[in-house]
Amino acid sequence: MGIKHVGGTTFVDDDPIDAKDAEVTLPPGVNAYAYVSFPSLERAEYGIYLTEGAHDATEIESSEVGETGFDPSAIAALSDFGEAIKELERGGRSSFEEFPFVEVSSKKDYNRALAAQGKTASEGDWKGPGVYDFRDKPPSRHAESVEQYEIDGMEYWADDTLELMFQGDEWKDTLKELAARVSEGK
Repeated sequence: MGIKHVGGTTFVDDDPIDAKDAEVTLPPGVNAYAYVSFPSLERAEYGIYLTEGAHDATEIESSEVGETGFDPSAIAALSDFGEAIKELERGGRSSFEEFPFVEVSSKKDYNRALAAQGKTASEGDWKGPGVYDFRDKPPSRHAESVEQYEIDGMEYWADDTLELMFQGDEWKDTLKELAARVSEGK
């Protein structure tokens, strides 16, 4: 299974679904692919789409199989910068074990984090604005932006969600319906 980010908050498995597993015959040249889309950090919709060819070919038909919910912190939890600085200044680090990632917008803020860790600016590893891992001394950049951090988290959960989809039989019914629609249209 190869999860690919195809834009926005949508991910696809670029390996076609084996229609025989659902006892379905697709028209020649038509392939079925699984997708996951995240309307928010709290919910994912998953389903199947058909193309004539590869996963990135023009979609012929698609249908949602189901949806699942998430605790928003499961996908892309961020600690508040001000709270993170206070935690560092108190000498605490335990909160970073659960929520280690903090958005750092400027070099000035990064240097504040260094100072709170007892480090100087020359000991830092400033890579520009982004999401930094505050478990590290000095904090290291984990993602170039909050958006990239969220996409990375979604990719992990997209893979997990597709595994969940294939544990049930609903996907087989959906594939049968899609195959029937395409066969009727040809």
